[in-house]
Amino acid sequence: MEKKIKVVFFDAEGTFLHISPSVGEIYARFWRERGYEVSPSEIMKRFIPAFRDKFKHDRVERWTQELCKKGWYQIFEKTFEPLKKAPCFEDVFQKSWEFFATKDCVILAQDFPEILYLLKKQGIKTAVISNWDARLKNILKQLGLDELFDETFIGCEVGYLKPDLRLFQTALETLKVNPHEALMIGDSLSNDIEPAKTLGMLTYHYQGEPFSEVYQKIFSL
Repeated sequence: MEKKIKVVFFDAEGTFLHISPSVGEIYARFWRERGYEVSPSEIMKRFIPAFRDKFKHDRVERWTQELCKKGWYQIFEKTFEPLKKAPCFEDVFQKSWEFFATKDCVILAQDFPEILYLLKKQGIKTAVISNWDARLKNILKQLGLDELFDETFIGCEVGYLKPDLRLFQTALETLKVNPHEALMIGDSLSNDIEPAKTLGMLTYHYQGEPFSEVYQKIFSL
């Protein structure tokens, strides 16, 4: 791969962060605490299409943090429509919203912090391009990763969600780097790889391997 890389951009969830336990298990636990038994697998059957319809198909001219939280509330409503009249409905939503702003909702990919240190030693900037909302910044801080990234570009803050090219363009312009000098690493072909390639960026399709292997593949002699 081309070695003249000045910035490495990383997708967050599905790349260096992984939701664990599953979204279904997390929601089920909060409902269980209030006396309601809900199957994690049934939750996921409702959650996935609700999420897709809101953030992949919904037409929004420009996203904001407020709109993102509203979107998550609408996903929660669709996922738990049978429980909409439960007295604790609002409380369960708020508790889950706050939980997904903590490091307890994720596990970190193998070797990831070490790779950030290696890139910094080479004078290569690192940044995040993510469709997560502002809660991601708190997670990165709790994991001790916030100071290892030069920038964090969050769709709900910039105003555009991947695969919108404007999110990538904002990142490139902010860090003053040309597309061919930037590498995008992500797990999604449609959200990460294809839009980055469209702009002329270098790309690496991440598929769960340790980041030490990713580093070797990118910077091997």
